[in-house]
Amino acid sequence: MSPTAEGTQTSRTTMWDYISKGQVFMWPLLACSVMVVSVIIERLLAMRRARREAVAFLRDFDRLVMQGDLRAAKDLCRRSPQALAGLMLAGIELFEEMKGQHDVAFIHEQVGRGIEDQSAAVVGELEAHLGILASIATVAPLMGFLGTVTGMIEAFDAIAAANDINARIVA
Repeated sequence: MSPTAEGTQTSRTTMWDYISKGQVFMWPLLACSVMVVSVIIERLLAMRRARREAVAFLRDFDRLVMQGDLRAAKDLCRRSPQALAGLMLAGIELFEEMKGQHDVAFIHEQVGRGIEDQSAAVVGELEAHLGILASIATVAPLMGFLGTVTGMIEAFDAIAAANDINARIVA
């Protein structure tokens, strides 16, 4: 309770008040919120780590390729846990298979396609746990609407039981 300019007391409704009044419907919504925040934080950390590791991997990979040491570049790709390493390994292996070809455009196209095919796995790793967000985005509003409708039904029941429309009864 806090005093106002006229000296009367007013009450402030806190978020906890809403959660406790929401009864059983608020707890799953609160759990959904915690899960969403957890997934977002986990994905942010994973993306940050992947970017940092990718920079180091690409620096070493570029150096080896520029030196013409494809065997060492392939070994680097095999040792690296980076998803990007799988893409680069696929590219090197396709390039080596087509080395005898003289059509550079054809080699470029085939290596590009091979890397593109491998990239689906990389995207899958980067999108891990995003299905949870999609599910929560679908279910949470429905739980909220169910809680709202239940609250409205309780309010109308209170009005009917009191045979009087009064703000205290509806609340």
